[in-house]
Amino acid sequence: MAAQITPSKQAASAIENFKMESPVKKLDFGAANKENEPLNKSLDTTDLKTKIVEEPKKEETKAAVAPGIKSEEADEPLLQENPQRFVLFPIKYHEIWQMYKKAEASFWTAEEIDLSKDLHDWNNRLTADEQFFVSHILAFFASDGIVNENLVERFSGEVQI
Repeated sequence: MAAQITPSKQAASAIENFKMESPVKKLDFGAANKENEPLNKSLDTTDLKTKIVEEPKKEETKAAVAPGIKSEEADEPLLQENPQRFVLFPIKYHEIWQMYKKAEASFWTAEEIDLSKDLHDWNNRLTADEQFFVSHILAFFASDGIVNENLVERFSGEVQI
């Protein structure tokens, strides 16, 4: 059976040809991209000169972070809450997205595997004991997947990219 080129493999190979230094179209970070704006917009251009000369105030408000974040991790930009960012797209960190697509392309995806003959084999070739064994092995891996899903859910609540 010849290996098929799946969409994820095509995307990974296309990503390798991207040049991040010189975009074809200049990026516009106008009002339409409000999810990319920092949360603190209190700086005015007229106050910039005086703020550079002045000493930093001792009493500064810390940026809000997700609950459960340690105090030494509170300054990490990825862990700071941004109430204006609710979606993955538009991609804010292209390098992270590129590495994700490369990692995804290094594993098999469900669309690459032909499962059409499995139902026939399950019903006609396996004994009841073999079906019991395979069912419990699959249940073990499903429980592992549920644990991973819970970890991802918590992680995505803390890290906002």
